[in-house]
Amino acid sequence: PAGMAQRLPLLRAAATAAGRPMPKLSARAQVYFGPPPAGATAAALHGGPDDIGQVVDQWIDLGLDELLLDIDETDPGRAVAKMERVHAEVLAPRAPRVTLLAG
Repeated sequence: PAGMAQRLPLLRAAATAAGRPMPKLSARAQVYFGPPPAGATAAALHGGPDDIGQVVDQWIDLGLDELLLDIDETDPGRAVAKMERVHAEVLAPRAPRVTLLAG
């Protein structure tokens, strides 16, 4: 969120100068419960549900239109379990501030 917060004034100014509306804001981040593995991107969300939720709150407060959460799992059972945990412990407590979509 900090990087986007720094770029938002430039983006708003460019949109205004071009006579265009502010574009939709989107971001993508990997999610890890606990510490991120070696090689994880700096944008990775990690820690406990409260830690991850605080970063999601920062994105919401910035006005982010879309946040894609990459669960970084290839095993189908673990992927579903992690998605369900992210939903139950991070996203659902933030409703109605977030709209949950799956597809």
